[in-house]
Amino acid sequence: MIQITLQVTGTPDNDSKSEKLTQASSNLQILPSLLQASVLALLSASIPLAVLIFSTLVAVDSDGNLNQNPSPVELSTATSLHVLAFSSHGRLLVAESEGSFDMETWERVTEEGSRQCRDSAGSMHGNDDVSMDLGSEVAVESFVRTLVGEQVATGQQWKEALR
Repeated sequence: MIQITLQVTGTPDNDSKSEKLTQASSNLQILPSLLQASVLALLSASIPLAVLIFSTLVAVDSDGNLNQNPSPVELSTATSLHVLAFSSHGRLLVAESEGSFDMETWERVTEEGSRQCRDSAGSMHGNDDVSMDLGSEVAVESFVRTLVGEQVATGQQWKEALR
């Protein structure tokens, strides 16, 4: 078993020119990046993993709109923030939230988070090509698969050079 501790020891001052924008009281908005960095570090170290995790941040504004990858202004005006992480098998592993929301909003947030993290049905083809029918968005799972594929290809170059 490998245990990784993610600790935030300090955060930079808010460099926004807007005086209304205040520093968040928690570090929830950086949790998805910390989770993904830890998974990518384990993969980079060639540590075999039984399951991968893919994480995202979803902000809900006062109109009930869901914002993926919210800006600092959207973070400061959000009524709720949600960090979700899903396994490569589609199970919800991490759900951290702050703010005010109802069950309907929670269901929409988890659906959006799953869509952001995992390839929607039919988006992965048999040859591991990624369908771009989500517009310019690429699911986190596709991104990680691409990175791992590139790392494997780079690691195999020495074998190819011997041939």
